[in-house]
Amino acid sequence: MSTTDHPGLSPDQKRQSTLDRLRPVRGTLDGVGTRYSRTVNLLKYGLPVVALLVVLVVIGWPGVQKETEGFRLTFSSFVQDQDGAPGMLNARFVGSDKANRPFVITAESARQNPKNEGFVRLNNLQADLTLSNGVWLTMTASQGDYNSDVRSLLLAAPVDIFSDVGYEFHAGDTTVNLKENEARSDQPVNGQGAFGNIQANSFVMSESGQRMKFIGNVKMLLMPKRRSGQ
Repeated sequence: MSTTDHPGLSPDQKRQSTLDRLRPVRGTLDGVGTRYSRTVNLLKYGLPVVALLVVLVVIGWPGVQKETEGFRLTFSSFVQDQDGAPGMLNARFVGSDKANRPFVITAESARQNPKNEGFVRLNNLQADLTLSNGVWLTMTASQGDYNSDVRSLLLAAPVDIFSDVGYEFHAGDTTVNLKENEARSDQPVNGQGAFGNIQANSFVMSESGQRMKFIGNVKMLLMPKRRSGQ
């Protein structure tokens, strides 16, 4: 009902009635304006701060700034753990060995190792290496430490190793020298392939992956090749 329905009201009473009706509308508009200002301030100041944090993490990541031009690090998002330590989700390290053969390390998450600042702790990781004979080798582990200063990878047991020519090995804690494409483990290993089955107390992969030596209590079951038609 408008004030015109009350012709007996004085001009001051009509003006006050109008202000009373407009006050909720003005309050709503003021609230919208406040929220808009907060959003603008967040975009203006919040995003640069987040971007700066990401840049600082990448620049300060152990050894990243010391790598060659062929080394690349990418990730999907920046995170912090409960202690405030910086980390990355879906991290991907791409580099090459001394013979310019590529290697790729992917991990579900990557954080600076709290016990050793020179290492990056990787979770649910996979390392893909190219050997000197062109064979691809894949190593997977639930956890590992990557030292980008010397390009070494310390994989925690159990470690699964697969090649694109059908070899498969399962080992304990394994150290991978990414510069030389070499690996070794001083813990039990077992494997299988076209040759048969093998197990030993330890192994050493050397000569850029050309040679794999099994050491200690070696047991091997050879599987003779079947002739066609048999």
